[in-house]
Amino acid sequence: MTEIILKLFILITLMYLSAVDMKTMTVPGWGIGLIYMLGILLFLYGKENINFYLKGWIVLLISSFAIALLTKGLGGGDVKLFSALGASFGVCEALKILALAFVLSGIFICMILTLPIKSKKFSALKSKKEIPFVPFITLSAFLIFTENLLYCL
Repeated sequence: MTEIILKLFILITLMYLSAVDMKTMTVPGWGIGLIYMLGILLFLYGKENINFYLKGWIVLLISSFAIALLTKGLGGGDVKLFSALGASFGVCEALKILALAFVLSGIFICMILTLPIKSKKFSALKSKKEIPFVPFITLSAFLIFTENLLYCL
């Protein structure tokens, strides 16, 4: 039960970070720090050992950093956020979040570029070279968390 509550706090933090990212295209460091702190609480109250969280942190830090270097599609805040999620959720869940976030953002970009949408906000997105990525991370984390929650019931 404690694990569920802590992960819900992580999701709430991600929702706030999504709103900030959509408005400013930045990810506040205090939000990433809060997710790290919640991850430490997950370790203290959870069933997994320290290696589970360290592996998640290392794998997500390296993989998201490599993606950022190779594609220039991720910013530094996104890389830090992924490493915090890796430390909080572990390797398997965090890699699912990473992959799903890219799939969802790809679908969104395809829709923006191909559908004749008249909205001013979507028209502005067509002309931009960057989109905020934290909302896709948040949606992915929510879907993976929900999947795991339903699987445990």
